[in-house]
Amino acid sequence: MAFAPGNMTEVHQPQTFDAVLGGQSIAPAGSVVLGGLEGLRRRLRQGKVEERIAALWDCQNYGQKGLDLLIRALSDRSRKVQRVAYKILRDRSEVQAQIALEAVCTFPLFEPITALEGHDAGITAIAIGARQFRYRADQQIVVSASRDGIVQVWDVEQKEPFLTLDAESFVYAIAIDSETDSFTILGENQHRQAWSFRNGQPIAPSLEKLRTIASVTVVGDRQYMLSGSGNSIKIWELSTGKELASLYGHTRPVTAIALSDDHQHLVSGSEDRTVRLWGI
Repeated sequence: MAFAPGNMTEVHQPQTFDAVLGGQSIAPAGSVVLGGLEGLRRRLRQGKVEERIAALWDCQNYGQKGLDLLIRALSDRSRKVQRVAYKILRDRSEVQAQIALEAVCTFPLFEPITALEGHDAGITAIAIGARQFRYRADQQIVVSASRDGIVQVWDVEQKEPFLTLDAESFVYAIAIDSETDSFTILGENQHRQAWSFRNGQPIAPSLEKLRTIASVTVVGDRQYMLSGSGNSIKIWELSTGKELASLYGHTRPVTAIALSDDHQHLVSGSEDRTVRLWGI
């Protein structure tokens, strides 16, 4: 029980920092929730988004039943709640958790991670991969090309290009070859050029087929399609034609997108001259 400020009128609702019996009322932010598992279930069922997210972390104190609640939260009505549940379960070792994650289409949960800025013109093609090292962890890289023919190779962690090259041509497509530590571009008149990541020197281009529709990609055994649409990236379920989600961050039309091999990251390029990295 609490009293309203300035008088002794009883207020029969919990206030901030009150202790609340779980299962009775929804707790304000900052209060202590009693009632154990039943109170936790009520918070996940009826709480606001912030309260449901806070409850997800408490699920880790309830063993198998808490794990079941975390898995159920993957279907929460809020993408924010789904995303936090996914992140927590990703660090769990139980087989049940890993099986549940495998069934999730992660693309609608993607959010902006970083923006790479340095091009002087809109982006025309993009690729994401890894630069191979013998004695240390691989370096995640992005290769992007802009309308002026400039190709930049980015160290994603440092947010800086470590190679800048002039293709002297409009670039339609880029492919990264992790085995040879190189990348190939497709320019005008089907002309191919390739460079080594190690030293930036030209090498014989790969004959690998390059994807020339830069702003659309189909993934998951043709289950999903990701496409640039105006200033956003849309995720579609191909079997139903349903739009699952839109990702926002660019300020001008999205002109190029690409997925990492493990589908954990998406990169996009835009007429706003930026490259953006997305993930969970």
